[in-house]
Amino acid sequence: MISKFLGSKFSGYIALAGIISILGLVWYIYNEGKSACVNEVKSAQLDSTVGVQRDTQAVKKTEQQLDTPMIDKGLCDLGIARGGVGCE
Repeated sequence: MISKFLGSKFSGYIALAGIISILGLVWYIYNEGKSACVNEVKSAQLDSTVGVQRDTQAVKKTEQQLDTPMIDKGLCDLGIARGGVGCE
């Protein structure tokens, strides 16, 4: 009975359907993995962008609290002469 089933067209159709379903499953898993990697990269880029914006705002806030002599001293420490006066 098993040999008749294996020799019939119906068993061939079942085998073909099984192969097609396995290939479809492999394709689905590949695409899901690929999209997960892309989403992970996008998430990391977004986290980096948010961090940079937060740090930029913190630096701007700190700079706005400085007065002119402190700014001149900081620039002189970096080797930048402000207003052509030079550093004392």
